[in-house]
Amino acid sequence: MFFFWIILRRPGHGCNSSHHLKRRGNSCYGMLKKELSYLKDYLNIQHYIMGDQLEIVYDLDASLEEFLIPPPLLQPIAENCFVHGFLTDQPAIIFIATSQAEIEKHPCMMITISDNGYGIDKERIQEIYQSATKPIHQNSHLGLIGSIRRLQLLYPFPYRIHIHSKKGDGTTVSIPLPLQKGESDL
Repeated sequence: MFFFWIILRRPGHGCNSSHHLKRRGNSCYGMLKKELSYLKDYLNIQHYIMGDQLEIVYDLDASLEEFLIPPPLLQPIAENCFVHGFLTDQPAIIFIATSQAEIEKHPCMMITISDNGYGIDKERIQEIYQSATKPIHQNSHLGLIGSIRRLQLLYPFPYRIHIHSKKGDGTTVSIPLPLQKGESDL
């Protein structure tokens, strides 16, 4: 675990690093390109650990790389695939996609993280959504729940994390975000 921290918390890549983060109010936003870079680093480590038992598939819209997202958003969701999702008797597949979309007539960026893992039943998905409304000290799992909570605080409806899953058939997490362009000098 310490090894991950060293790689993902490199000096000069925190909230004060102005080359890829933009401060809005009390929140930091990072460019999608940088968040995807961190996610790829994490997934490469997982691939090194799992070898041929892990297949990583990307379908990324390059035109979205300069748009802003609240970090860390992608890695905690991908971590859930490894902590909760994958079955031990089949090769693991994780799919990462970015695309332009429209949600309730608003153009947006859609980020999708899918796996072929164990899946989540409907009751557990409802528990996850409900946990995002509870005080932080009552939550023992902060990765996905923290991401849901942060998006609820940062963006108005309809920009919410959507979890689609069927027990035994994998999970897809869809994240619609408003199109907020970063400045070219960030």
